[in-house]
Amino acid sequence: MNVHQSNLMRGMMLIGGELVPSEGGEWLESVNPATEETLGHVPHGTAADVNRAVAAAEAAHPAWAALEPKERAKLVKKLAAKRASTPRSKARPFRRAARTCISPSASPMASSAESFRSIIQSSLPPTRWRPR
Repeated sequence: MNVHQSNLMRGMMLIGGELVPSEGGEWLESVNPATEETLGHVPHGTAADVNRAVAAAEAAHPAWAALEPKERAKLVKKLAAKRASTPRSKARPFRRAARTCISPSASPMASSAESFRSIIQSSLPPTRWRPR
């Protein structure tokens, strides 16, 4: 392995707004298929982790559903802006894991930010044209 230990990514699961490891405590190795180099580790999720994530989503849904579409759009825009402003250095391990060649205009962070913008557009009610 030619990656220094400090450069390895260590993934976590986002459940209930917190980054957590698997309840099972086990990890899967993420390997670059081209070089067989270890890129990092991700939690080996269990059925209990899935149940925990579903319970958290179900608990969060009423508050999210109660928001007006414009309020939801504001929150998603804020998330998109944060993703778009994430330094490229933080995305590097994930680019390597996906084996992609990234230009500054096509980074995964910018791409996911664009996905959020698309979600916003599709979730807002259409603006109606009204004759004057």
